[in-house]
Amino acid sequence: MRSVRAYLLWSILILGIFLLVYFSDQSNFPLTIGTFSLSFFAYVLIYLTRNDLSLKYWEYLAFIAFLIPIFSTPTLSPDFYRFLWDGELTTLGIHPYAYTPDQIMELDLVKGNSYMQELYSNITELSRRHYSPYPTINQVYFIIPAWLTDSILPALIIMRMLILATMIIGYRFIKKLLVQTSIQPTKALLLLFNPFLIVEVMDNLHFEGVMMAWLVIGIYYLFNQQWIKASFFWGIAVAVKLTPLILLPALLRYLKLKRTIIVYLLISFFSVAITMIMLWPSYASNVFRSIRLYFNNFEFNSSILQFFEWIIEPFTEYGPIVFAGPITVVLGTIGILIIAWRKPIDSPIQVLIRFMWIYVVYLLFATTVHPWYIILPLIFSLFSTNRGVLAWSFLIMLSYGFYHWEGKWVSNLLVSLEYLLLAVCLLFGKKIDHQLKKFSKRFSA
Repeated sequence: MRSVRAYLLWSILILGIFLLVYFSDQSNFPLTIGTFSLSFFAYVLIYLTRNDLSLKYWEYLAFIAFLIPIFSTPTLSPDFYRFLWDGELTTLGIHPYAYTPDQIMELDLVKGNSYMQELYSNITELSRRHYSPYPTINQVYFIIPAWLTDSILPALIIMRMLILATMIIGYRFIKKLLVQTSIQPTKALLLLFNPFLIVEVMDNLHFEGVMMAWLVIGIYYLFNQQWIKASFFWGIAVAVKLTPLILLPALLRYLKLKRTIIVYLLISFFSVAITMIMLWPSYASNVFRSIRLYFNNFEFNSSILQFFEWIIEPFTEYGPIVFAGPITVVLGTIGILIIAWRKPIDSPIQVLIRFMWIYVVYLLFATTVHPWYIILPLIFSLFSTNRGVLAWSFLIMLSYGFYHWEGKWVSNLLVSLEYLLLAVCLLFGKKIDHQLKKFSKRFSA
């Protein structure tokens, strides 16, 4: 009977994911949050009843769940069109950082290319006007589908398989880290069946999942004192996205000073070397211009920033972000350094927990918090008894409501609700974990 219960819960999870990725979109928030809630409910019950099947069988079922979005065209995020665009440019002999899409469309080389016309018509207007911000490792994942096909859906399938293969490798190292920190490997189910990860990485094709895989490999080798391997894979993660750099201050409290400096230098070397494979000096200013635009002008689902904007707005004629932005950057940096340095780190598990809180502070003070940004703290939360970040992987889906309702007051209400509940979940995260354990024993009885 237990196996029947397990397969029933798995079927409910898959049903919710299937409905979300194939029938929902940004303009249909009720369907998005409804189907996601159904999947998340099944996911929690799967974890509570994880002893119904062996870990190996659960892993097989998780693999099938990750394949559900394989034939979908993402409707919650249009970023993938720019991914395919960049890859196609490279196969045409055009450097992806050399021109904006608007400039490219003026070239004779692409004027008669129907596939490029299709991609261009679906790229957002803001992205059309700016250079690609996606670094070297991302470009590799873009180029391979472009070499193999000139059709959107086949290209998406190929890219998804590349991402899935990378995540499978990363998952093996996550299990190794769990064993190394004396945590039951079944804890990995908190990650494997989370519909948030399936939707944001496999459906929406966000590369935080790829960054996660390379970073955990680097962390594993770091704990095993294989410094060159650790730095190399950490450098790959940085060449996907820069945010793993914010974790480096914590290493100063785990390693000796001389060893920390060596690791810093090695990570810097590999990060720069890998990035420079595509980011040639002649195009660096183009990429930095796009990155600067993102940090200076874009704001989405922020929490503490909005609080400071609300305070500052009555006292300035300019946009409050001009003043609130630098304040949150300074306070966030101070918060990260306090967490990183407040006391020595004596074990690998303390390092991983410290990494989780560093990411949480970083995102709380950030100007932009897209749902997929919390994948990294979600990974590290496996090693903590605080389940606040796990709850955030559900609450952050409220941000998709911003696209459904145009009124700013609705967005403010959703942000307030998300972060109010998140604060409660972070404060009482250990109690949530305790209750989960109690429920798990009850279901297993």
